[in-house]
Amino acid sequence: MRNMLRDNTRDAFTRDLCAIGVKAVIAERGREEEKIRSGSKWLKQWSLGVFDVQEGAVKWINVVRLKSRDSRGPAVH
Repeated sequence: MRNMLRDNTRDAFTRDLCAIGVKAVIAERGREEEKIRSGSKWLKQWSLGVFDVQEGAVKWINVVRLKSRDSRGPAVH
């Protein structure tokens, strides 16, 4: 039941990164890097979490949702 209510955005983002050749894994929640540019929850800005990149110059990625409309996915024009 709990897994059904869980936001799968992090899982989908990891799959998309792997699909383009970036070897990334979801990091545990609560890391210090997650606080960087995390915004505020009352403005509907929050971190989706940190992703560790296994190869390359970038070691980790912090994905931040900045607007409430981002919760419905990217806007298509």
